[in-house]
Amino acid sequence: MSDAMKGKNLGNRHTEETKRKMSESRTGENNSMFGRIGYMAGFYGKHHSTETRELMSKNQMGEKNSFWNDGKSFEPYPTSFNEKLKSEIKNRDNNICVLCGAKNLSVHHIDYNKNNSNSGNLISLCHSCHTKTNVNREQWESFFTNFMEKTK
Repeated sequence: MSDAMKGKNLGNRHTEETKRKMSESRTGENNSMFGRIGYMAGFYGKHHSTETRELMSKNQMGEKNSFWNDGKSFEPYPTSFNEKLKSEIKNRDNNICVLCGAKNLSVHHIDYNKNNSNSGNLISLCHSCHTKTNVNREQWESFFTNFMEKTK
């Protein structure tokens, strides 16, 4: 700051009376938000009844769920997809998620075929990344196939 500006009041200073008048001019009906509900205000403090929560849950079950895939999740895994194989895959992948590096792992079938337990079709993912692979499956299958080819 230059010597000429030192000690100068650079901002407007309002008197207490002016501040009070400005405040009063923006209260009640004069406030631009008067009578409006804020964007998120409708969400705070609202809770659904137990009956409503149960109905909402039933409306998302089975075929009504956006992740429904013809009941594939209910099909059993083959006996070859066992803890020993999963441990080998996790060790191969240095016990980390190949996408984010997290350590809480599950083993993912790249082609989404539970019966294909070939080690080239299996990859280590954390729970969060594994969940992400349920959307855009063709894209993820292509991504992981290319990833496995590059790491060979």
